[in-house]
Amino acid sequence: MTYRSPSFRHSTMISQPSKSQGSEPPAGQILHPVPHLAAHLSPKLSIASPGDCAATFDLERKLSLLIDRSPLAVIEWDTDLKVVSWNASAERIFGFSAETVLGQNANEFILPASQLELVNEIVKQILKEKKGTHSINENLTQRGQVITCEWFNTPLVNSADEVIGIISMVSDVSDRRQTEQRLQDSERFLDSVINGNPDLMVVKDEQFRFVLVNDALCRQLGRDRSQLIGKTDYDLFPAAEADQLRQVDRQVLATGQEYLGEQSSTLPNGEVRYFLERKTRFQDAKGRRFIIVTVRDITERRLAELALEQAKAELEERVAARTAELQEQEQFLRSIYNGTDQGIFVIDVSPETTFRLVDCNLTLAQITGIPQEVFRNKTLAEIFDPVQAERFARNYERCVRAGSSITYEERVCYADGTVQWFDTTLLPMRNGDGRIYRIIGTTINITDRRNTEDALVESENRYRRLVETSQDLIWSCDRQGCFSFVNAAARHILGYEPEEMIGRPFSDFLMPGQFEFDRQVFRDVVAGAVVQNHESVYRGKDGQPVTLLFSAVVLRDEQGNILGTTGTARDITREKQMEQERSRLIDLLEASPDLIGTAAPDGTSLYLNRAFRQIAGLADDAVVASQQIGNWHPDWANRKIMTEGIPAALRDGTWMGETAVLTLEGEEIPVSQLIIAHKNAEGQVDYLSTVIRDIREFRQAEAALRESEERFRLVAEQTGQLIYDYDFATGQIRWAGAIAQMTGTPPAEFQQVDIAAWEQRIHPSDRQRAAQMLEKAIQERSLYYVEYRFAQADGSYIFVEDHGALLENEAGEVDRLVGVMSNITERKQAQLELERSESTLRQRSEELQTALQQLQRTQSQMVQAEKMSSLGQLVAGVAHEINNPVNFIYGNLSHASGYTQDLLGLLALYQKHYPAPHAEIQDEADAIDLPFVLEDLPKLISSIRVGAERIQKIVASLRTFSRMDEAEFKAVDIHDGIDSTLMILQNRLKGKSDRPEISVHKQYGHLPYVECYAGQLNQVFMNILSNAIDALEEAIAQPDSPFRDKTRQPTITIRTDLLNGQWVFIRMSDNGPGIPESVRQRLFDPFFTTKAVGKGTGMGLSISYQIITERHGGTLECLSEPGSGAEFVVKIPLKQLQTAEASEGSDQTQEKP
Repeated sequence: MTYRSPSFRHSTMISQPSKSQGSEPPAGQILHPVPHLAAHLSPKLSIASPGDCAATFDLERKLSLLIDRSPLAVIEWDTDLKVVSWNASAERIFGFSAETVLGQNANEFILPASQLELVNEIVKQILKEKKGTHSINENLTQRGQVITCEWFNTPLVNSADEVIGIISMVSDVSDRRQTEQRLQDSERFLDSVINGNPDLMVVKDEQFRFVLVNDALCRQLGRDRSQLIGKTDYDLFPAAEADQLRQVDRQVLATGQEYLGEQSSTLPNGEVRYFLERKTRFQDAKGRRFIIVTVRDITERRLAELALEQAKAELEERVAARTAELQEQEQFLRSIYNGTDQGIFVIDVSPETTFRLVDCNLTLAQITGIPQEVFRNKTLAEIFDPVQAERFARNYERCVRAGSSITYEERVCYADGTVQWFDTTLLPMRNGDGRIYRIIGTTINITDRRNTEDALVESENRYRRLVETSQDLIWSCDRQGCFSFVNAAARHILGYEPEEMIGRPFSDFLMPGQFEFDRQVFRDVVAGAVVQNHESVYRGKDGQPVTLLFSAVVLRDEQGNILGTTGTARDITREKQMEQERSRLIDLLEASPDLIGTAAPDGTSLYLNRAFRQIAGLADDAVVASQQIGNWHPDWANRKIMTEGIPAALRDGTWMGETAVLTLEGEEIPVSQLIIAHKNAEGQVDYLSTVIRDIREFRQAEAALRESEERFRLVAEQTGQLIYDYDFATGQIRWAGAIAQMTGTPPAEFQQVDIAAWEQRIHPSDRQRAAQMLEKAIQERSLYYVEYRFAQADGSYIFVEDHGALLENEAGEVDRLVGVMSNITERKQAQLELERSESTLRQRSEELQTALQQLQRTQSQMVQAEKMSSLGQLVAGVAHEINNPVNFIYGNLSHASGYTQDLLGLLALYQKHYPAPHAEIQDEADAIDLPFVLEDLPKLISSIRVGAERIQKIVASLRTFSRMDEAEFKAVDIHDGIDSTLMILQNRLKGKSDRPEISVHKQYGHLPYVECYAGQLNQVFMNILSNAIDALEEAIAQPDSPFRDKTRQPTITIRTDLLNGQWVFIRMSDNGPGIPESVRQRLFDPFFTTKAVGKGTGMGLSISYQIITERHGGTLECLSEPGSGAEFVVKIPLKQLQTAEASEGSDQTQEKP
């Protein structure tokens, strides 16, 4: 097509903005973003003649609409980088509305901190050099999202060569970065559409080979996709059937006409199936032709149609018989029906309360002028226009709701414009269930009566409606210039209610500086002049200026006296603003880097912007009307525009596609082209416009993306890992990498595995753990890692290691999981083998450890037994050696005591009979202190007796404690053994300088002799009592010891008792610090001790436990709580069941190594 522009020339300067341009927009008024540019347009247009005004205005309107629809954001800034205008595309790209950003600095809402310095430098460059700039920056949207934008900035210069602002054309180029995702989504969508289609689908190439088949066809033929690709119909069907298919394929491929046919086929089981087959030809960008075949199974539908035809024939026979009967009855009733003077009609009411006219009589047809055939079996919408049909339906619904007859008057409008009035009565009819299924209506035409009534009312209201509904201001003023009447238009033009203006002079509503001029015009009108198209600026109620175009005449009474003035005023504020916005609109178009042009429907070029003229090699003042746009397109692009682009734009309003333009040097530049068909109110095309954008960078990015994707695919396959991308919202998974190697399934087939199929491939024992690990990763926003068994195509399982990372969407929600799966079967098998070996070694080690402990315990027991045996022999020998001299001493003490008494008696006689002894005797008596000797000697003899008795008791206790010579069961007094043990420990029980005495409380019960190993039992008593004394000494030594209170004494309590005449209980307890639970549980373990090194072997209680449990068949337990002391309970039988011989045999067995 050809573009031609109107005859005007462009000025090289831009005019100074008028004062009104800097004012704030009226409150509540949303400014159109583009018209702000009109402030700079008027000097650029040189109107050839007054007759060109309308054409110029129309051009500006078209250009304004073009800019408003431009995909580019168009923004005007002042020199402080504050927003002056902001178009719809700017709102779409950045998310901020024009009302929000007008007057705001760019730094406050769209510039991130990282871009501030760069943008400031660009602004300085524009203000200094007065040249346009181009840059690609990061910007912020209203939601805080960072996007990448391409900016074309042009300075606005006034007549004084001063930069007064900047015009920016902005496009969002973030989509280039999303190309890869879009390509992947497109591929995934195409795959899901083809394989999700239940119809059979196949694509054949020019050699009629299968190049694409869907899952439905594979299932129908019972073959795998790999068995079908590359095959022809002759490989799959009988030759006769294949010949028919090939004949149709050749016809479709040759003519390009679509084939649609129905055919039947008999299956091997004898079943007949019906199919609907569609074949179309498709040609790709390289000119290769393909046949797309879709086959739909229509057997059920076809069988239903055959059954329906049979049922229909039977029904028609029954209906014919019944019809003959009813026709006679109908003839009689219809003669009455059509003979009445009222119109009668019948309405069917469906259960959904919809209405259908069943019939009417001839009278109704006559009074309405509508033939009976039009009424019969029609819905209201099929007979009347929608408004009239809705009015009838409301009356019928009212009758149904009332459930009884109703009468009303109604107005009916006919298609020819005539109006009729009717007096109508509706009577509802009910069926056997009580539901209203029909309405019988009668009506009489009352049009003449109503027309007479309406004419009277209309005559009265006509003038008032005319005045009140006028969009122009209709007014009257008295001779003093005060409003005496104002119509309702004042409300939307000036914002005043009519009552607020009546009685006030018109000067109250004028803008400053307007009064003198308007007063003179008012005087002229009062003098008899007729004023047409007088412009005046009024002030609205909101304070904003409103431009009015007045027409006025003098107002006289019937006698010709002047009453005042009257007239009309039209609001032309919008037109004035549009005039001011023209230059800004042109500047926007001229600053755009895109090629923009418009043309009339006949091909006459109306406008080409600067970028278009530059690529066409045209001067700024060149006439473009004679230029052919086809000169700047290659032939293939021209064909595409003429056969596809323009027809689509005329049909749909817009068309966008990829074409190309030619530079003056003949270089072909790929472009994205938008064609818009602008239509008027009648739907006719006013003009066409186009926007052309260079997409070379996008094409390069797209090619790089495809190359990168191919490299990624090759690398992924070489890693031996399975790579996946799981979409949480759809449940779909995109697979890559070594698919066949990891799963045993062809890659194309495995792409159908979604999240449900994936879970089914996980071993049942591992599914819950895998799901829990994924849920944990989502909750903690952490990496996903799990090992599980994964099923291959043959049903076998491999061990896999699954690593994944979670991805979030713009809202911060987790929406995808991207990860890799690695085959770790060999490593896992080696690990399991290692674990089995370790388990075997661990078991052998535990057995050896147990044997070693048993050996150590036996060895320790033997050492301890040998020590105790040696100690017993030593004690017995010492006791024997001590016992002989002690017995000698003790036996002679009685004689020594007698002899002493005799000598003392003799000395008493000497003193009695010889009171004055010889001097030498007296001296000797004084020297030896004879009176003291006489007094102390009996005491000395008594003391020696006590000491000898003490030694005898100690010797007896040592003999009793040792009893090492008694290696068999023997009935003994348990209390003797306890007392002998206390005797040996007496030295530790006595008080010392650093601690009080340990008190022993004996609570012995009445016990008979007990059969036991007395020496071993005494050893048990010694170990328990020694530990009790150690615990009390440690407690006393503590700084916070409770025994520092003199009222509390360390105590050991010993209780014995006989239970049921069979069991002997010995309880030994202390009031020490008690034993912690962790220690109490290990008290009887060999070599366990809590004492310092060198103070205990850890074998005392272990041996004691073995003596009580194994040697005596009893129990030994410890009862203790921290802070409450400890109690050891010994329980042994009163009589042993074993014989002495059995005991000796047991002893011999124990002594064997």
